[in-house]
Amino acid sequence: MTNNLYEASDLGKEYLEMARRVYGEDHPDVANGLMNLADIRHKLGEHREAIKLYNESLSVRERLQGEGRLEKCEVLQKLGIVYDSLGEPEEGVACLERAIALDPTDQEVAGCLNTLAVIHMNSKQYDLALPLLEKSLALREKEFGMKHPHVATALTNLGAVFEKQGKFDAAQPLFERALCIREDVFGPDHSQTRQARGNLDDLLEKCRMDADFARQISSIERRAADFALEQKLKVEKEQIDQLERMKAQKESQQTGGRARGGRARIESIKKIPTMAAARLGRSVAA
Repeated sequence: MTNNLYEASDLGKEYLEMARRVYGEDHPDVANGLMNLADIRHKLGEHREAIKLYNESLSVRERLQGEGRLEKCEVLQKLGIVYDSLGEPEEGVACLERAIALDPTDQEVAGCLNTLAVIHMNSKQYDLALPLLEKSLALREKEFGMKHPHVATALTNLGAVFEKQGKFDAAQPLFERALCIREDVFGPDHSQTRQARGNLDDLLEKCRMDADFARQISSIERRAADFALEQKLKVEKEQIDQLERMKAQKESQQTGGRARGGRARIESIKKIPTMAAARLGRSVAA
């Protein structure tokens, strides 16, 4: 595959040199040659070289009289993708916003919105990606109808955002629609159909795992609640037992005090005859 790309790169260089010799620097064929060569460099992973070639192509198109917005929009969109590949999403977003500002057709706008959303997705900015993908899907359905591969792509990307957000119920019907479109257009064994089926299978597996996890969490929460209740009852029982012991101790102290008082009175009573006899003895002696 890589060898084929290098061969394609050599051919692209030859075409570009020939176009420059025949037409000069400012010609649509030169702009196309630069863009095609940039595509190859991007696929080879030579992103900085690809950016240089895309910018040269854009400069040629901007100098040409009557050069359409669609061609400029296409180059800017590809520039945005390369910048995102380099880990420079801000530059990529700026390119896509420039492309949309050119006010191209709905089809091109949908493509730019989709690419811009993908850049936000790669940066985990799913809230920014979601409205862009919803608008891109609406434009593509309007432009191509409900059964077109471009619509399937928009459905897949929108479903992927919901999946990343953990909204599996929202993602599932989108993946199912995308799979149906690809099966109808390409057949059941095409690579794009297999990929769409894989997306849906992966999502369904996550749904099952999520359900199992939810059941496990629910079970853990129930056990934790039961344990907490058990501990609470244990503490309350200990408090009641302590109160009972304190009550019994107090009653015991009160009973002991009454008993000692009774014995003291009995001893006093016992001493009365002795005391009386003593007084009587003293009287007789007198």
